[in-house]
Amino acid sequence: MVNGYMVAPAVLRLKYYRHIIKKARYSSKVVFYRDNYVCSYCGKNFVKSKLTIDHIIPRSKGGKTDWMNCVTCCKGCNNRKRNRTPEEAGMPLLTKPFVPQSLIKNELSGIRPVHSEWLNYLF
Repeated sequence: MVNGYMVAPAVLRLKYYRHIIKKARYSSKVVFYRDNYVCSYCGKNFVKSKLTIDHIIPRSKGGKTDWMNCVTCCKGCNNRKRNRTPEEAGMPLLTKPFVPQSLIKNELSGIRPVHSEWLNYLF
């Protein structure tokens, strides 16, 4: 067994790069971030504690919990919409949901400290 330390560079340069687009893993936290903390029905901006996730097609009617069926919604609009589709409730969506791409920046944002040498490549 060898004891000791090895010096390693903070940044490595790749000779070849393969671009891979990866879907972000679904989470309510990322839905709020994707929708910019804005209610998809009234268009007002809220703090996270005043928001909920709304299923465009309610789960009771076969709606799934995924990127294309979930949007950010304020508690007032969610109560008003109830167990109905936006058309049934007369509440059209102001923005269309989309599947965000997973970004290294988002995946590494929880890692601290970030080496200052990485900043040119991540942000």
